[in-house]
Amino acid sequence: METNQEANLKAKKRYKLSFVCQLCRKSKTKCDRKKPSCARCQRLNKPCIYDLEYQPLPRKPNKDAALARLQKELEYWKYFANARLSEMKKMDSTGSEALSETSSDYLPKHKINLSAFKPQLVYQEFRFMELKVFTNMSQIKHDCFLSTFLGTFFASASKEELLHNVSPYLSYHANNDNSKYIDRVLHLRQNLLMRFTTEAQSNRIQDFTDRLLTGREVLVNYRTAFFVTMLRNVFFQGKFEDSKKQEDPCPPLLERLVSEANILLPKKDALLLYKSYFYRRLYHIYPYFDIGMFEETLDKILVDDSERPDRMIFDIGIENFRYKLTNIALLMLVLKISYGALQAVIDTDYNAEICDSDFIKQNPVVDQCIVFAEICLAKMCIFSGTNEVQISCMLFIWNFFCVGNGDDDSVFGRATDIVTEMVFTLAMNNGLGRDATQYQQYQMHPSVQIELQNLRRKLSLNVISTSVFSGILTGNFPTNIWSNAKNFLNLNGGRDEFMGLVKRSMKEIDPFELKIHNVLFKTYKILVLLMDLEDLVKKGSPGMDLIRIDFITNAITEALNLNFSMDFDFIGGPKSYKVELSNGKILECDVIDSYHNVQTQIIVRNLMIHLNKTLFLYFEDLCVKGNMDNLIYYKKYLIESTRHTLELAKLSILILEGDFDRVLTDGFNMEKCKMSTEIVFPTILYSLLAFGIRLAHAELSLTETIETFDASIIDVSALQNRLKLLTNLRKNTLYAIGRLADAMSASFQYKNFCTFRSLLFIDAVIKLDMSRGLMDMMFYALNPQNGVFDKLNSEMKELLTHTLGVNHEKLREELDNLERAQFLSIVDEKFLLEIQSMMQALRFSYVDISNEADPEILPMTRPPSMPHGVSVLNDYFKQP
Repeated sequence: METNQEANLKAKKRYKLSFVCQLCRKSKTKCDRKKPSCARCQRLNKPCIYDLEYQPLPRKPNKDAALARLQKELEYWKYFANARLSEMKKMDSTGSEALSETSSDYLPKHKINLSAFKPQLVYQEFRFMELKVFTNMSQIKHDCFLSTFLGTFFASASKEELLHNVSPYLSYHANNDNSKYIDRVLHLRQNLLMRFTTEAQSNRIQDFTDRLLTGREVLVNYRTAFFVTMLRNVFFQGKFEDSKKQEDPCPPLLERLVSEANILLPKKDALLLYKSYFYRRLYHIYPYFDIGMFEETLDKILVDDSERPDRMIFDIGIENFRYKLTNIALLMLVLKISYGALQAVIDTDYNAEICDSDFIKQNPVVDQCIVFAEICLAKMCIFSGTNEVQISCMLFIWNFFCVGNGDDDSVFGRATDIVTEMVFTLAMNNGLGRDATQYQQYQMHPSVQIELQNLRRKLSLNVISTSVFSGILTGNFPTNIWSNAKNFLNLNGGRDEFMGLVKRSMKEIDPFELKIHNVLFKTYKILVLLMDLEDLVKKGSPGMDLIRIDFITNAITEALNLNFSMDFDFIGGPKSYKVELSNGKILECDVIDSYHNVQTQIIVRNLMIHLNKTLFLYFEDLCVKGNMDNLIYYKKYLIESTRHTLELAKLSILILEGDFDRVLTDGFNMEKCKMSTEIVFPTILYSLLAFGIRLAHAELSLTETIETFDASIIDVSALQNRLKLLTNLRKNTLYAIGRLADAMSASFQYKNFCTFRSLLFIDAVIKLDMSRGLMDMMFYALNPQNGVFDKLNSEMKELLTHTLGVNHEKLREELDNLERAQFLSIVDEKFLLEIQSMMQALRFSYVDISNEADPEILPMTRPPSMPHGVSVLNDYFKQP
């Protein structure tokens, strides 16, 4: 038995702080303690890491030791603050214009390449894994706070709790036959069915809860026919001639295809309604073909059925079979998209003036239409020669492959990369990488096929935009796509030059065509701007310095605000245009700028969150390693990522709660924007959660500091005010997460099962008291003596280690990482007040700062006026 005196001596020895650098201490050499590098480390060209910056502080030191430590720590930070002040004065004396030169002393001296630094800027990993959107691991790796939180959260969850069974690493496992688990799932289903009563919502609730019970995965349908048929056609050459004599019979293969197309056509009134709805509401989203040329071809091949007055059939004639068959395929794809758009809002009154839900149910357009279009393209051997209409069809097929029917648990289909590269390669082989006027045939005969020139321009922009968009979300930018996207811009100049080319190819100025080209070009332009960030994340690239990064991000932000304004009072509703066809008919087509602006804002802001959050983690990592000069960049990119996250959260809530319904005009537009919020939901969730647990840790650290002082000796009011500020920020952050979760679940309109699991997870997190309960859970789970991780099976341990980055064999190091990365309790108060003002401006301030009530006594619950969505799950978790 050791005496109390011996125990005290050990405690003092354990908590003794060293103010010399590690290299000097190990070599037992006197350290001059200069910053940022002592003379010996500088002479030997070695990293200079001071013990104080790297040494974990005691969790519960005795009072005398704490006072001595805090006094020494105060002296250290005074030295550090004076060094920073002298640098700032030096910067001010040279003027703001020379900022890049004067800050070179503490700018990172190397270019930054984030290709090997997690999280990535893009959704690169989840598409081919069972983890998918729910965990979105590319956002979590390397964030020691978030990865440790998730690891300890799931490791310490009770076995009976539903959350443990639907945790992100598995959707089903052997424990699901537990009777208590089944009862809880059935209770959840009953609660949800009582609140969401439409047919679509009820079916989805039934499907999701069945999947909780059975582990059933959604089957991917109609996505292989194209490749199977293409391969079969390459080997067996099932081609047919392009024309025939009047008296000759129709080729058997062609006859079979036309017969199948006739069977797939809906009734005449439905066909005309779906087609007119596509032109009016959807063409501006999918302008993949020329309306005039398409309708002129349909007039020749689509005729009334003499035997059935309520139907139409195809009469393909005796020539141009391939071209006509391609237009038949295009019509099938158009009808399927239009039907799907109306079906998406079948239980709402958004499109009551167009048709009722009974009409849509009685006149379906089946998935076989997509397969039919794929077979048509495959039979025509598009690899040996591709025309513009075939590329139009391929763009629609890309949409079906990438977006799918909304029921699978990935944003993009598994064949995305293959389809994207195929479409892009076929388009470039067809010469769409250059403007039509650059070809000799158009220069010598400018009046020949003048309409085709603008169609080719539209196809060029659409192919490049879809390829870049796919590359941004999947993290795969093939070199040819990158170079051709840039090349098109270089060859066609800016928007004014491009629009001049479009006007010169018109016999008469067409306002609708000009508007479509304008929308396409500005979307393409900002996507190309986003590609400038490729040097920052591409393997093998030299990287980018901070000045270049700031220049590009500022250019992107300016282009976003200039060309995709959110001032909807200025933009207004849709602009209607009249399109006159060659047969004298007039079509009404809308262009809804607000839709394009909202969608672009979502994707660009999502990428900006990834960029700034990754840079924040990069500089946090440098600070943890002792390079405290990077604290200024730690703060800069933390506030930028927080700002973009809160702004995107606000935008998502406004979309989900219907504030934009007036300007989005159409139900399908609203549903598409809601689905886009589901895509960015993990980004918002994990960014806010990472910020929230950092604030909670800072609260805990500051609370322990205050408790070590005697209030009668030292005035701790300044520290107490700072603690209140941290508490307010933490509660506001959790309030923002709760508001977004409530908005998403209030109407049960989300499509992915993984979103459903996310909301279960969020509800459990929000119930924790972030300042104490969360930190207590983390520290308890990370204490090796408690053996929390030891109870896990080997599969779970491996997943936690390799996907989250939590090393269950070195838990003490995980705890030390959290301690070393705790900087929010020491940053200047101006920084925290700036974030507070930001939250207040965006109305994410659950705690009223003007109220003098102590924020600590305010309950961590949502106000009564909030939607009821996630509260359903709250009730569920309370069940025995």
